[in-house]
Amino acid sequence: MKTKILSLLSLSVLALVMFAGMASAASLTIENIVGNESSVSQDTGSLQITFDLINTGAEAEINWNNSVINQASANADFSFSHNSINEETLNIIATITFDTNYIGTISGIVEADPSGGGDSKNFPFSVTITESTESNFCEYDDGVSTNPGELDVNIKDIKVESGFGDDEEWLPFDEIEVEIEIENKGNYDVDDISIEWGIADEDMNEWVIEMDEEDEFNLKDDDEEKLTITFRIDDDDLDMDLDELNGEYRLYVRATGTIDDNDSPNDGEDTCASNYETVSIEIESDFVILNDIKLLETVQCGSEVQITADVWNIGDDDQDDVSVIVSNTELGINKVIEIGDIDAFDNEVLDTFVEIPEDVEEKTYSLKFTIYDDDHSIYENDYDEKESIFSVFLKVEGDCSVSSTALVSANLESGGKAGENLIVKSTIVNSGTSSATYTINAASYAEWANSVSIDQSVFTLDAGNSKEVLLTFDVKEDVAGEKQFSIEVISGNEIVATQPVQVEIQGTSSGFAGITGNVFADMNKYVLIGILFNVILIVLIIIVAVKVAKK
Repeated sequence: MKTKILSLLSLSVLALVMFAGMASAASLTIENIVGNESSVSQDTGSLQITFDLINTGAEAEINWNNSVINQASANADFSFSHNSINEETLNIIATITFDTNYIGTISGIVEADPSGGGDSKNFPFSVTITESTESNFCEYDDGVSTNPGELDVNIKDIKVESGFGDDEEWLPFDEIEVEIEIENKGNYDVDDISIEWGIADEDMNEWVIEMDEEDEFNLKDDDEEKLTITFRIDDDDLDMDLDELNGEYRLYVRATGTIDDNDSPNDGEDTCASNYETVSIEIESDFVILNDIKLLETVQCGSEVQITADVWNIGDDDQDDVSVIVSNTELGINKVIEIGDIDAFDNEVLDTFVEIPEDVEEKTYSLKFTIYDDDHSIYENDYDEKESIFSVFLKVEGDCSVSSTALVSANLESGGKAGENLIVKSTIVNSGTSSATYTINAASYAEWANSVSIDQSVFTLDAGNSKEVLLTFDVKEDVAGEKQFSIEVISGNEIVATQPVQVEIQGTSSGFAGITGNVFADMNKYVLIGILFNVILIVLIIIVAVKVAKK
């Protein structure tokens, strides 16, 4: 009886262990698979497969395994919405990302493998990546719609070099600079690569700028090339009128070439890759600008300079009583030019002369052009409230007679003894009407000083400004008394100011040095003579008194 009981107990324990082992394992089922047999456009760059993962066993971590037949060429990458499961049903989203320049099939198997035991479950998938019908610029070149050379085109940077727009938001007459990068991600050399670009609407029905082609080049496998294109949003470059512009467009770029690999079955095949960036061209209501400003880059003093420019109304409202002020304070220029009325998206011509004074400094000046409306307010755009102000450089040289003038003063700063340094502070004032560069020099000091140093001998002062400089003299040991020197101020090749300066030098020794040391060192020489006279007089009185006493 005991034996039977022990046997039953043993069987019960074994059954319990087996049951516990079964309960600790996950039991998976995969159902309701969606998207594993589909097609997507290459410009999406990703796709999703959804399915229900059912677990009737214990909680488990899920190891997701996937085998992609052509993962290398597609550069495919998987991610899953859940990585663990309780005794429940989860809707799993498997996301596959791929290169946007890839066209072909991504296929393989998705496997859910529970950790801690339990059978894995899997299902096959096969997704076709099709050529983009919306964004692939290559389909607009007959016979070139695939990319066996695996070129990759990227628009790296867009910026407004000059004008009133910013990055991908432009205004008429902006100058745009675009940096493009082309990579060869394949295993073949690609020759005769041509970069083409243009600006059009989303359907490529209306072209702002028709396709333009850059220079050709070759690109080895796993190599890259960068280039920059520059263009303007104006009548010369556009294929439509300014009043037709407004809204969003696309900057399209494509690279086409020929595979060069004698060992490849693709040798001699055409290959093409494309890309685009969305841009917008903004049209203001009231905004007037200058374009094509022309004047001589270098002019002579005393001459007249002709200035011409196009005054453009780039807003969609007519403008009345437009005026332009040309100014430069240093040249004394402040001229008002009446332009008058300008219709929307039309222009008038600015044509005027300005005079260059005869006595200005030879250098480069900046002429400022400011555009005013009929209320005498500077035009501002609505886009970012930039004022309609332009600057152009003008170099003035030749036949200039600059009448630079200066005022000079000087004071003793320290010193005044023989054999020591004597420091004089001098203040120089630009008393002229324009900026000037000065050179400071000390003259006529050789009699009493060995040398002189100036802390700043060359500097530039605007009209009315001043500068302090220190002149340090190395005074000779054997000099004394009143001495002189001159401070010279030089501008250009002329001395424009001279200031004589007188200093008092005290000697290093006297007749009483051995007795009094330096007691009399700082006394006036006339005081010393008086003291000596009194001493002699006292001595004579004493002598006379002694003689009288003896009698």
